[in-house]
Amino acid sequence: NFKLICFLLFTSAILAQTQVQKPFIEVTGTAEIEIVPNEIYLDISIKERTEKGKKLTIDYLENQLKSVLKKIGIAEENLSISDVNAVLAKTSWWSEEILSIANYTLKVNGADKLKLLFENFKKMKISDVNITKATHSNIINIKKENRIKAIQLAKEKADYLLSAIGEQTGKPFVINEL
Repeated sequence: NFKLICFLLFTSAILAQTQVQKPFIEVTGTAEIEIVPNEIYLDISIKERTEKGKKLTIDYLENQLKSVLKKIGIAEENLSISDVNAVLAKTSWWSEEILSIANYTLKVNGADKLKLLFENFKKMKISDVNITKATHSNIINIKKENRIKAIQLAKEKADYLLSAIGEQTGKPFVINEL
């Protein structure tokens, strides 16, 4: 019995050593695509104020903003109100008044319209504007194209590295995307 057990252990150890590992090469491919955003999101804050003794209300300032958007060619649907507040502000030496503040989110399509918009913000005395997001409407397909380009570059790299030692690539058995 002891001889049989030793023989089985010895045989399984030899079989384990004779398993053939497939030769492999591991390469990394990277690709970059530079894109110009065509969807830019802004946070805009409009504050009521008094100019030359006349109170400029939120409604008045909002209508002014909407007419600028129309003139530039930005759809009014791209403008949405996100918040409204009020503050107690000193309007003269002896008087205080409650002034409203409205915050808006605006989607702008293209840098050319954005430039025109900022020029008009200056004329309208709107200074509290922040770009919150810049993206592309076709970002999913752009990312797919970039991944394809990266894997093609990885294959090209593997081909020229293996050709240096007289080998060639075969079917891939593992592809990892990081």
